[in-house]
Amino acid sequence: MTGLLLGLSILGAAVPAQAQEPHRLRPHATLRPAQPSASLSPAQAAQLAQRRYGGRVLAVEGNGNGYRVKMLKDGEVRTYQINP
Repeated sequence: MTGLLLGLSILGAAVPAQAQEPHRLRPHATLRPAQPSASLSPAQAAQLAQRRYGGRVLAVEGNGNGYRVKMLKDGEVRTYQINP
């Protein structure tokens, strides 16, 4: 009888943990989309990167904090983070 009660108490304790598990495993990064700052446009980020580092702008991508600007300089592709 004691074994049965012990088994039931262990199962009862495990149920709440299983019910909460999906919430713990949900990644937080997917809850909010990456949105670049409204105070800096992609064109402005490209101009800033070109003035600071020189080279040719290949791509500008918003990443939540600002923009990643991919540039070609001295035969190498380089990526710079431009924040407002």
